Amino acid sequence: TDPRWDSFRSLADRYGLRACWSSPITDQHGVLGTFAVYHYAPYLPNHRDRAVVQRMSHLAGIAIEHHKMSAQLAATREAEVAREAAEAASRAKSQFLANMSHEIRTPMNAISGMTKQLIKTQLNAQQNFFAETISTASDNLLVVINDILDVSKIEGQMLNLNKSRCNLNEIIVHAMADLRPQLKIEDKQDKVRLEFVSSEDRDVF
Repeated sequence: TDPRWDSFRSLADRYGLRACWSSPITDQHGVLGTFAVYHYAPYLPNHRDRAVVQRMSHLAGIAIEHHKMSAQLAATREAEVAREAAEAASRAKSQFLANMSHEIRTPMNAISGMTKQLIKTQLNAQQNFFAETISTASDNLLVVINDILDVSKIEGQMLNLNKSRCNLNEIIVHAMADLRPQLKIEDKQDKVRLEFVSSEDRDVF
């Protein structure tokens, strides 16, 4: 006789159900569903029947809430494990970069030092230019290697920044000198000129 069951009467008739009572399953956010008891014959539930259904719906709500909390804890733990793995990988990468940069720095220091010694010997103009270019390039590469170490320091929050004077003209001249040997002239009569034009003839700081 309850009008709220009108839409379910055809389904109940199909399975021969004649009586039903239920209690809502709730959590702190609201209703999750219902716990229902069905009878194949007309039946009016007594106080004990209603108490059992209410108790079962309450336990069902606790079980569902526990499952949600367990899933959230598992997701949190997975995220923590992933974060720890990412941090370990980052530390391993930093250590690898530091080790490799130290390994590379040793032979580069030898190249740079021996080139500087070579420049002090009697060289013609072309040989001296080549030696100077090698010296500049090796010094620049050592700077790059030191920058790799700085990456490790940045990740370890150990990098110190210092202010220093910068001569932009000198930097560009050195860069142009490094690029000059890479230029290929197919026709010997062709001329290639690298030129840097500054709007102001002064150092840039």
